[in-house]
Amino acid sequence: MSDSESIAQLIKLLKNDSSEQFSVAWVQRKLRTGYNKACSIRDQMIVQGLIEKVQRTSFSGDIEFCYVLAGERPKEGQQWFEI
Repeated sequence: MSDSESIAQLIKLLKNDSSEQFSVAWVQRKLRTGYNKACSIRDQMIVQGLIEKVQRTSFSGDIEFCYVLAGERPKEGQQWFEI
């Protein structure tokens, strides 16, 4: 699968996922790929302006990061994935 096909698949999955948030580990699981490939795809999505890195405070009070579709923000009470 090419990177552009992988990106299209991830965008579709994100739009259908209730959390709308993801991490590199999530990309690895969804595409069944390695860490370096998942990071490369994530980086391409950032450069293309498709996703943004956001931070929020976890339930334990730690600052954590995740990625969301560009223009979206994590909604309170949603499940989200740590990086």
